[in-house]
Amino acid sequence: MPDARPGRDVLPPASSGRAAAFRWLALVLLALAAACSPARKKVDGNIVRRVKFEGNGWMLSGNNDLQLRSQMGQEQTGFGTVLWPFIYTVKPEVFDAEEFYKDAWRLEVWYAHHGWFDAEVKGWELQRIRRLTENRAGILDIHGYVEPGPASLLRTLTIDGLDANLRVLGNSVLRNSPIREGDQFDLELVQQTQELLRNRLHNLSRAYAQVTSDIDVDADEHAVDVTLHVEPGIAAKYGEITIEGNEVIPDLFIEQNLTIATGEAYSLDKLKESQRRLFEMSTFSIVTVRPDLSDPTADLIPITVRVTESKFRSLRVGAGLDYDGFLVAPRVTMRLRHVNLFHQLMQAEIGARAGLAYDVSAGETPTSIPTWGLSTTLTYPRIAKQRVALEFQAEVVQDVYSGLWAYRRPEAQLHAVWKVNDDIQIRGGPHVEQYAFLTDFGSIQDTERQEAAQARLFGIEASEGFQYQLTALDQYITWDWRNDPVRTTRGSYYQLHLREAIPLTAQGYAFLRVNAEARRFVPVRLRRAGRTGFPVVLVGKLRGEVVQPFGDSLVPLPERAFLGGANSIRGFRQSQVGPYETLCTRDEVTRGGGLFGLFGESESATETTLYHLPTGGNLAAETSAELRYNWVYGIVLASFVDVGILAPNWEELGTDDIRYSGGIGLRYDTLIGPLRFDLSFRPLFPEDEGPSRSRLCRDGEEEPRRADFFDNFSGLRGEGHPPFGMVFFFTIGESI
Repeated sequence: MPDARPGRDVLPPASSGRAAAFRWLALVLLALAAACSPARKKVDGNIVRRVKFEGNGWMLSGNNDLQLRSQMGQEQTGFGTVLWPFIYTVKPEVFDAEEFYKDAWRLEVWYAHHGWFDAEVKGWELQRIRRLTENRAGILDIHGYVEPGPASLLRTLTIDGLDANLRVLGNSVLRNSPIREGDQFDLELVQQTQELLRNRLHNLSRAYAQVTSDIDVDADEHAVDVTLHVEPGIAAKYGEITIEGNEVIPDLFIEQNLTIATGEAYSLDKLKESQRRLFEMSTFSIVTVRPDLSDPTADLIPITVRVTESKFRSLRVGAGLDYDGFLVAPRVTMRLRHVNLFHQLMQAEIGARAGLAYDVSAGETPTSIPTWGLSTTLTYPRIAKQRVALEFQAEVVQDVYSGLWAYRRPEAQLHAVWKVNDDIQIRGGPHVEQYAFLTDFGSIQDTERQEAAQARLFGIEASEGFQYQLTALDQYITWDWRNDPVRTTRGSYYQLHLREAIPLTAQGYAFLRVNAEARRFVPVRLRRAGRTGFPVVLVGKLRGEVVQPFGDSLVPLPERAFLGGANSIRGFRQSQVGPYETLCTRDEVTRGGGLFGLFGESESATETTLYHLPTGGNLAAETSAELRYNWVYGIVLASFVDVGILAPNWEELGTDDIRYSGGIGLRYDTLIGPLRFDLSFRPLFPEDEGPSRSRLCRDGEEEPRRADFFDNFSGLRGEGHPPFGMVFFFTIGESI
């Protein structure tokens, strides 16, 4: 009987050096362990393993263990202090009695700043985990006992000093302030409200406005009264604008990116806008747009724009790793950029990457394929005072599509980019590409019957083989009204993408693809007992995609609509929503015995490979809702629901095509965007039971694809699978 290998191997066999690589890896790990010392042997004295508290609140209470520990001078070592092999890698935190004795005062001050004015640290308990000896440090746990007492609420929040013309502004600030009457008092939120009022005044030409605050605590009533005192100053305008620091970039190029002009009403936001647009030129490392506010009686405020030119040429080198259940794909990248070519602000960029996609599901006969890419971009921005740019992009890439098939794709496009304003951008132009499937799908091309199946499944004419050419026109319209594109808390985002495929040859394709997306971010305030508000953000997304072929034209498989993935219905792996077809191929393989194939005799066997290929559709729609709670230290907690529908066309659209999932997530702000983890659950759908059609498969060879976390374990497949699916994603970037 032939051996059946579940899953789908999209890559050719790897080299026989795998066993040697494992041996070298094991030796390196042993050498590292031998070279390191356990944490408890690195220091003299006692190591603090953990700091815990009793009497404080739970995770979302506002005074959990993590928030209290962050106020202490004494830190904890945390996970791995006594657990092998982590004892070789953790950084020990030594017990410091001098800092520790001050921590009670620090905690009580922190509590008072957050509305618990009666909070007390009742005492500490030092629990010995391991005793101190001559050869190793002792290990302690610290238990703190706190009594927060009743929280004080913000009873009144008022503003004085505003005349009749500015009272509307004051009322607007009170309605949208981070803290409102009835909320638990928080000094930081009061300061944010004070800053919000000051900025609003600065945006209404009151450049000299000052805002101070009085805080009155009523200890008996556990209430706080806050008054913001305003000195609005005189109305002002922009005076003379001076540009300094530029050596190569002409003043004209800088002036065209400024959003301010002499004689216009003063606005702080416009100064920030000008600074941002100068940074976006990518030619300056430092940009300051500074008003001269030294004379509060001057109604014309001089503005100094000071820039420091950066190095126009830069080289970035990096490394990364993609993991998608079946494939591990390490890679290295390089990007060379010039931002002032010919001293005309022309931008040229050359990128290269190389890696290896490795199929970890292949068992004893692993498969791999080199992945690589070369790209170039040339941008000429100096059209219509830098509001319009011409952008040429070309790329050739060899990679694996969503872990489903290997491909090679050279493509090029020439776009005109019109920045209507800072929120709206329109771009469009011709696009050409050639797409070749590199995965060997066995004998699918051997007979006329299979050639017909090829056209049906891949959308490729039989005479063309496993490749196609596409010539099209693209148009993009983007409206971005978010307050922050990375850490968004309010606003909206819209995008419309049109692609018209135009057949320039007899084998060309003719179809229209429309992709529209809308996102909305709304801050809300959830209430709990004690009338304290939770600052959360409700995020919604609505996306639709329609592919309409014309005449007898087919739609190539990569051009169809797919659902599922980290930015789609998160209960499914990438592109796994909807029906799929299974192709079976057979290969003669040689297997060795023993550890890493070093012991035992080798034998030959026939191995069956199953390729599970989703068919996609010409119609897709999805919506997502996510509730985010900005917790502490850049950590955001989230819960979400995703719903979508995928169908071959309008005629076959039905309620049976609806898919949905829900889950929880964790985000952490980084310099390159949110690092996020999403865990999603869903019921089982028809595609979990097996393929809609199988080709070249013998009796008993078919089995459902491994589509979620449980299917990675042989005992949980088939009848042993729980009555629900679970998928998790760990990635970087916005989820909605």
